[in-house]
Amino acid sequence: PLKDSERKVLRASAAAQRGTGAALNIHPTFSEDGVLEIIKILGDNGADLSRTVISHQEYLGINNRTIYRKLVDAGCYIEFDTLGHPIVPLLDASTEGRLVGKRSEVDRINEIKSLIDEGYLNHILISQDVCGKLLYVTYGGYGYAHILRNVVPWMRRAGISDEQIHTMMVENPKRVLPFTPVKE
Repeated sequence: PLKDSERKVLRASAAAQRGTGAALNIHPTFSEDGVLEIIKILGDNGADLSRTVISHQEYLGINNRTIYRKLVDAGCYIEFDTLGHPIVPLLDASTEGRLVGKRSEVDRINEIKSLIDEGYLNHILISQDVCGKLLYVTYGGYGYAHILRNVVPWMRRAGISDEQIHTMMVENPKRVLPFTPVKE
């Protein structure tokens, strides 16, 4: 469950989005109830959910169509952003100490393909969260070029077309990321 301080930050985020025209990128809790509470708080406080990205879909559960559907139906983008991360379990305090497993690149790509096949293409974003030393090439990681060097060819092999890849990597970010004029 969310803490009061987290709810306060979400209300402030909605206000900041309304005041600046910026998109929101939300790092959700790893629980289904938590992510649904997040979008409810944002929506109740006037956030533009069509300009809201919910990150770390890998942690919400591969094949969790119920959550994906609710997020997309609310207008949100769903982002797969740990491409290139090693497969290690995480012990997450927000899930009462349960292990949250990361998925392999194959699992992630197959999940993205399934979501495209189900009509979610215009709400999918992909990226890398290069957030630690071990993710750099120098230290054995894939580095910043991983998506272009590896993931795109793997997506093609999985049956994702160049047009679909372009939509996820260019058109979707082009829609969600620009600042929009603030309505007075």
